Amino acid sequence: MVRVQRLLLLTIALAAVDSSAWAQIVSIPADPPNRFVQLGGSLDALGAWTVYGGGGLGLADVRVGVPFARRFTFESYVTIPRKDYGTYLGMYGFQVKQRLVGASSSTREIFLLYGGSGIYEHTPERQERYTTSTGRTQVYTVPSSTFVTAPLVPMVGGGVEQSLSDRLSIRVDGQGLVWPYPLGLIGRASVGLSVGLGRRMP
Repeated sequence: MVRVQRLLLLTIALAAVDSSAWAQIVSIPADPPNRFVQLGGSLDALGAWTVYGGGGLGLADVRVGVPFARRFTFESYVTIPRKDYGTYLGMYGFQVKQRLVGASSSTREIFLLYGGSGIYEHTPERQERYTTSTGRTQVYTVPSSTFVTAPLVPMVGGGVEQSLSDRLSIRVDGQGLVWPYPLGLIGRASVGLSVGLGRRMP
């Protein structure tokens, strides 16, 4: 009888401790993930479609994100230049990532993206040869040129970032823009990894 009473008291005590611990766990709100300065890289699919047709290309980008508020991160990205007929071209931009608190958890972040994008292109210096009517070959130099647009093309979208560890996460996102004339759509979809650097932000 004494053993039964001791076993019963021990069970009640353990249940009380477990209930107290569980109450403490559920009463503490989960810290939002990705509260680090993040360095990331992605593979991008960029496409444009208009009433006259469309096309697309694949790119890779490098991204940096800096949290500046509880729900917001300022990001900048630039794609690795792609060579096309002797010219290197790419895309860059600045955007805000806004965490959707109600849809996110301590390991998964659902977010909105909004910002502006621009393009850049660079043509290196090159030499051209041509033959005159007299049969002489002449060489002339075409100087290098660089063209950069301001990041004023507005892009809006969203995505999800799943934490794989405290500092490593995988991210999928997409952005788009409806162009009024000629009627068309510009879209960009990305999948990549992010690495947290330094100390966790408050």
